[in-house]
Amino acid sequence: MLTYRAIVPALAAALIAFPAAAQDAEQPEVAPVEQAPSESLTLATQIIDIAYPIETRAATFQGASKQMEAQMLQSLEGIIADEGALAALKQWQEGMSVKTDKITERYIPSIMQALKSAYADIYTEQELRDILAFVSTPSGKSFLQKTNYILSHPAVTAASQSHMNEIMALIPEEIPALVQRIKDSKAAQTEASE
Repeated sequence: MLTYRAIVPALAAALIAFPAAAQDAEQPEVAPVEQAPSESLTLATQIIDIAYPIETRAATFQGASKQMEAQMLQSLEGIIADEGALAALKQWQEGMSVKTDKITERYIPSIMQALKSAYADIYTEQELRDILAFVSTPSGKSFLQKTNYILSHPAVTAASQSHMNEIMALIPEEIPALVQRIKDSKAAQTEASE
């Protein structure tokens, strides 16, 4: 069984090995995208605005994250035998959720712009017109907006929980190899700098 003592060294080692990653992630950036034809981009913008109404964007993205976090924690309940460690992990995750929600809110505008660019790039202008015509109907709008919540439906979460449990069960077996790789990498960096 995975214990708190096994998680902490792996997390600490990863944080020590990659301290700059957290510092570099301060400002959201969108990779440059080829400018789509303006009509396609206009149509894509209308579709995305229907799919992700501005007043519910944060809740939509944060809800998806919270669903994944809940499933991961449920999976860990079958792996971590130490109740104190599990309680500490859950408390830590609650604090992380508050912090990650703020980060998510900062990234939403750049994600929305990227989605618009992707739609304009992937779909033809006629396809975008057809999609917009569908999602502009009450049923189309409902379909598009509810698609974002499908992953939290009980049938889907039940099916995906077994999948998550099996994947999370691999972690205890893989942590020693991860810790060793990090140690080897640090040792190689030390040798190279000498």
